[in-house]
Amino acid sequence: QPIVTVSDRHGNKLNSFDGKVHVDLYKTPSGHEEYLGDLSGTLTPSLDGYFVDIVGGEAPFQGLFINASGKDFRLRFVLTDEENISMTYVLSDQIDVEVG
Repeated sequence: QPIVTVSDRHGNKLNSFDGKVHVDLYKTPSGHEEYLGDLSGTLTPSLDGYFVDIVGGEAPFQGLFINASGKDFRLRFVLTDEENISMTYVLSDQIDVEVG
């Protein structure tokens, strides 16, 4: 399960950052992102994905799963501040999901 670390541009972890990270599932056929609704988990769901509070500079995700098989999935993690304003995001490497 992913753990997102919040750091400044020099790579220093921001232990006192107050905010959340949310995760969305995308599929990237031909390099173009397409939002999918096939991400599930045990976190706080919203229309924009699943949110995790940042504690000590980290947002640990647990219980996430993709309930569809396919290729070229990506997770997009979006950092939001205490007022729920999106600040930046990062995409995971591509993920292929097989049945079985």
